[in-house]
Amino acid sequence: MAKATKTVMDSNGQFDAGKLKKSLMPVFAAAARGSKCLPASQTVLVRVSPGCGLTAEIRGMGITAAVAVGDGDKRSLGPVALVDAMNLKKTLMAHKGPINVSVEDGFVLKVGFSRLMSGLEMKDLAPRPDMEGPTSARVVEKFGEIWDVVGSSVCEDETRAESLRCVLLGSLASVSTDGHRLHLIGKRSDDRYNNPEGGVLLPALVGSLAAKGGAKDLTVETIEAKDGKRLCASWTDAQGSEVVVVTDAVAADFPPYEQVIPRSHANKVVVNAKVMREMCAQIFKLTNEGSFGGVKISQNSTGLLLTMADNSADFHLPVVSGSLPEDFVTGFMSSYIVDAMDAAGPNKGDNVNLLFDTSPLDPLVVEGSAAGQDVTCVIMPMRI
Repeated sequence: MAKATKTVMDSNGQFDAGKLKKSLMPVFAAAARGSKCLPASQTVLVRVSPGCGLTAEIRGMGITAAVAVGDGDKRSLGPVALVDAMNLKKTLMAHKGPINVSVEDGFVLKVGFSRLMSGLEMKDLAPRPDMEGPTSARVVEKFGEIWDVVGSSVCEDETRAESLRCVLLGSLASVSTDGHRLHLIGKRSDDRYNNPEGGVLLPALVGSLAAKGGAKDLTVETIEAKDGKRLCASWTDAQGSEVVVVTDAVAADFPPYEQVIPRSHANKVVVNAKVMREMCAQIFKLTNEGSFGGVKISQNSTGLLLTMADNSADFHLPVVSGSLPEDFVTGFMSSYIVDAMDAAGPNKGDNVNLLFDTSPLDPLVVEGSAAGQDVTCVIMPMRI
């Protein structure tokens, strides 16, 4: 935390408005996301104390996000002010240079000469999660690079199972799936599709906040609280401030993803990831409304033929090696292929393996690498 103190708050207890605003961006992001569901989630609890500097928390959808920009215990209780998240953001944007931040008369926050108030009372907010109890923690190294692989295939439909809206962080592999495709990064072996030991379900909202905040490594702590399990995720953001997010642990099991990954492949084709990505991105861009961005894949004399769902345009994809049977035609969502190419072949010049089985209704498996680890993407077919 010392680094955060040096970069955001000076020795006189004054904050740099610009740096403070950047440090609080995860809180503002959580407020914007939660405001559609709960009015209380638009309100920030701001605590200012000599030991903790400044901590801001946003509560909504069962999540507490806190940014501590001074020394001290991030979980300690103390006097707080209730303010509107967007008003706080606008107030900080209006200030330049050093400012004083203080809590006055309970629910009033003073930022420089501005006084921010909220009509909400403490009873309107969800109770502060109990953080007492046995804990177990692990550090997910290179989390930002892992999220680049698994972040795009997390389910965003809030009506689906809660576990689908999470990423499984395992000791050997990390996995995400939305039911239509799956992204996995980790060690490949004969038993690579077994559920990773010591897996933790990280809610997508928390992972997105960490990734957008510039997290390199992520510390995940499971807390056996009196009223249930809590998940505490912490990281250091791009401004050097430590960010802590606390949420209820997801009790559901992650789907048995290993069952949807084919174990055998009759056809293997190696292509350049960047070239295939550009073609599929163009197909998605040109797609007529209602065709869902579908792309048909077949073999031609020069390599693979990528055809738009309405047969209005063809793209000829060169191959490095391999081919498909002449009468083999299958179809997939072009946007899913774009995400798979980004995940499995992030660097210019990267080649990926496209693994097809014998039926057009079999999934497509894309194999590549990222962050020094193997990447496996599975895309379910679509009828075109």
